[in-house]
Amino acid sequence: MEYYNKEGRLTDFTREKTKPTNSVVLKEEMNGKYGWFEASMRYNLPTYYSGITFDSPRSLKTYEKYEQEKREIKWSNLEVESFSINREDIDAERRDIERKAKADGTWLKAPNGKDTNLSPKQWVDVRTKAFKAWFGDWELMQKEVVNVIIDNNITNRKEAIIALTSLKEEQRRKNPDGGEYFICEDTGDKIYVSNSDAKHSMSFRNADQIKLVGSIDKIIANAVFLREELPNADEPSATLRIKIYYVPINVNGTQYSARLTVKEYERGNFGLLVKISR
Repeated sequence: MEYYNKEGRLTDFTREKTKPTNSVVLKEEMNGKYGWFEASMRYNLPTYYSGITFDSPRSLKTYEKYEQEKREIKWSNLEVESFSINREDIDAERRDIERKAKADGTWLKAPNGKDTNLSPKQWVDVRTKAFKAWFGDWELMQKEVVNVIIDNNITNRKEAIIALTSLKEEQRRKNPDGGEYFICEDTGDKIYVSNSDAKHSMSFRNADQIKLVGSIDKIIANAVFLREELPNADEPSATLRIKIYYVPINVNGTQYSARLTVKEYERGNFGLLVKISR
């Protein structure tokens, strides 16, 4: 499809073996045994490129300048092009950020504990969900992330479920209300793990997924909260939101990144899914 806009004439290109001249690559893919997937240095396969190409270097430069302008925040009202913000929601969030910061002693402090160079409004703005959704969660980069070591001897699903049952019994004795939940230290969230959740996490091809279940207490405790997502149309109506967490783990010498997905309902956090990747 070819059309004109303020950046000049451009055309789409899909899964090309070489990058076209004056182009912007939006996706890099490989084609393997099970079909197309995102390109990775782990595989010795050809890379195919998809994106947009412009009619001249000038058009490309104009486009790049336009994209850069879109990333500039307007501090006066936090209006970012292509990002819709409900004014009442953002004002309520700002007030909540200020209230919590004043209560815990972090108000107008930089991550290193020193006085901030930002104005009070800027200090609040950069901590809003809208800012982080567009520019990235810079606060996450300041968090101390623990690399969880997993060295258990679990070799099959039956052993993993037995280990999980033992961990939940231990939590029942430890938690003041007798609940079987595990606590994420980063957020204080109480996360419940059912046997079916564990089986779902063990359904992936990587055999090390099985070992995760036997150390799920350490994984949840050290997970760092990333973001919240709204449930899609396929989720049960009772699902309030989806929470995403991250933690680095080492399984018997192999280093992974673990992504934890939790579904929040009115009665608590359930539906844990843990998936690792290298």
